[in-house]
Amino acid sequence: MRVAERLLSLSADVEHVLRFVTVLLLLVLLVRGLLAPRRPVRPALSITARAERRAIILVLAWVLATCLIGSGWAQQPRWYFPQTATLHIADALRGPHVGRRWLALLGNVQVSWEHQSPIQVPVAALYVDR
Repeated sequence: MRVAERLLSLSADVEHVLRFVTVLLLLVLLVRGLLAPRRPVRPALSITARAERRAIILVLAWVLATCLIGSGWAQQPRWYFPQTATLHIADALRGPHVGRRWLALLGNVQVSWEHQSPIQVPVAALYVDR
């Protein structure tokens, strides 16, 4: 067996070990979080109602400006709509082997979409209407 083939074989074994360690670490952190004493949470930032309204208006104006201005131009980028992640996750939840699919996502270290992230998929799955 050549060195490259051995390294490729070894990388698959290392990937399985890293997935196991990641799941184990997540379980340890979950148990630790459940058993930790509760401390009162102070708000890190408090703003007035007027400042909050201004911020919301600014965000809405920015969204409208970036989505509507030049929407018919050929150079306008076509973005992936946010609803598609929910549809991908709903399809995955209806299909077989949901747990295996999620465990396979643990190998993703750099993702472009929410439905590819092992962290975001369980969170987004809470919002899927079953």
